[in-house]
Amino acid sequence: MTDTAPRVIAFEGIPFAGKSTAATELARQHPEVRVVPDYHEMLTPTERVRIAQLSDSADDQHHRVAMYRDLDDRRWKQADESGSPTVIFDRCYLSIAAYRIALHTAFGLPGDPDTAGQAPAAVCERTIPPVVVFFAVSAQAAVERHHRLARTIDTRLRTHEFLSTLIDSYRQVLTACDARVLVVNSNQPLAEVVAHACECVRDVL
Repeated sequence: MTDTAPRVIAFEGIPFAGKSTAATELARQHPEVRVVPDYHEMLTPTERVRIAQLSDSADDQHHRVAMYRDLDDRRWKQADESGSPTVIFDRCYLSIAAYRIALHTAFGLPGDPDTAGQAPAAVCERTIPPVVVFFAVSAQAAVERHHRLARTIDTRLRTHEFLSTLIDSYRQVLTACDARVLVVNSNQPLAEVVAHACECVRDVL
């Protein structure tokens, strides 16, 4: 372990924006950089089964958020114990906050009553890394990629209406958080997206 805390940078944005690909390439170019994977990749097989069985009920929505809070604690622990000077989070709690707002806005779910009427900053109750690289994509491009690439995402979360709401929710939370936000245009070809994201991180380093 190092004597100082690592510099933590989050790669953020909706699914299929290029975050994971960019994080992998950055780690390839800079072996000293550690990548903490997306939340779902950190779930144990038992936890994946539990997540899959959760409904849209109030209790289950709260249980889902509680599981992600626990994962967030594990992720920061991984960063602290990595021994790396720089750690990239493939998503951070900002995503959880954006999805909570979007789900409530789109479906009026009673499943997360403490989200209703709250400011984005209040919903995002976990630590956000000081630097966020946001992979911005249009709703139209998001719909096309979800239709082409999504295999396990609920079909209700692939519509133009929901993805537009989700993109807006990300913007709300990004505006409310204290992080320095660097924006990558993810409507570009993937190679250009990856190159721009890596350049953003190198500028920070």
